[in-house]
Amino acid sequence: MAVAPAGKTFVGLCLSNLVVGCALLAGVQWSSPGSVDHYLAGVTDDTGYHVSLGKSHASSRLDALGKMISERLDSLDQQLSPLRPDSDVSRLSHAPLLSSVAIPSALSHVLCQLMKAQRLSQGAFTPYLRPETAPLLPSWTLQTSGSAKMVLSSQAVPTNVDLHRQSVRHMSALPPAHALLYLGNHAIPLAPFRLNLVAAVNGLRADTLVHLLESQGISHFWLEIGGIIMVGNQSRTFTLGNGDRLTLQNQALLHGENVSGDHFWIVSMSGEAGALQQEVLSRLATSAGRKLALARGWQVRWANGSQ
Repeated sequence: MAVAPAGKTFVGLCLSNLVVGCALLAGVQWSSPGSVDHYLAGVTDDTGYHVSLGKSHASSRLDALGKMISERLDSLDQQLSPLRPDSDVSRLSHAPLLSSVAIPSALSHVLCQLMKAQRLSQGAFTPYLRPETAPLLPSWTLQTSGSAKMVLSSQAVPTNVDLHRQSVRHMSALPPAHALLYLGNHAIPLAPFRLNLVAAVNGLRADTLVHLLESQGISHFWLEIGGIIMVGNQSRTFTLGNGDRLTLQNQALLHGENVSGDHFWIVSMSGEAGALQQEVLSRLATSAGRKLALARGWQVRWANGSQ
């Protein structure tokens, strides 16, 4: 994946698990004014970030700003990183079933957004990921005539090994929709689960960087983190993969591909909102996605033409 500012190629930090973030920027190019020449780049737990600043920003402050960015993202990841065993989300995912777990504001906000995405997609998006290592037959499902049947006990499993294996091949191996009872300032795990945090967390990271830059009096910038591009108070013109040109100012840009195979670009006022919309639309057919986007007033550019 390459992005080209000011007629030169700017290659993003693509970590081994950054395939999604890299794909989101594929085919996006823009011209960057000559006044932009200060760049900051770094990594957080599972993604990279790039910040481009105006020439008027004092170069002597870049190191301090870079440290502030690192500390702010680290503070966010301390709550939301699934890679850190001591993070709040790891504590929640490893809590005993039926226990009440207090959760901080950032994690509570993300959980609320995940549930919202599930509702908007009418269940096509699930807030849960497949277990890293699923048992031969998950304790929460059995296969009955091709459909998943909920069971309440791990004892309710077949005894025939061949039946076990046949069931595993046809099941989704996802926790049930009620695996976590979210109650605002605390949550109760009802079944084993892992949260699908990628889009929601990257959206929060993008907004966090924007708020930090603005708090330092920096309004002319563009940045990229986890496949989300944010543009500050100086317009940028993008050339999309289908040849369309798009000028942004104080907006976010994300790219996605839906189940129909159609590509789309989302323009949003925040990275978090754009990430939520991308998660929902990527799981809907084009016709359903357009209908939902129109009903909710989302700005979506489809690769095959219409808004």
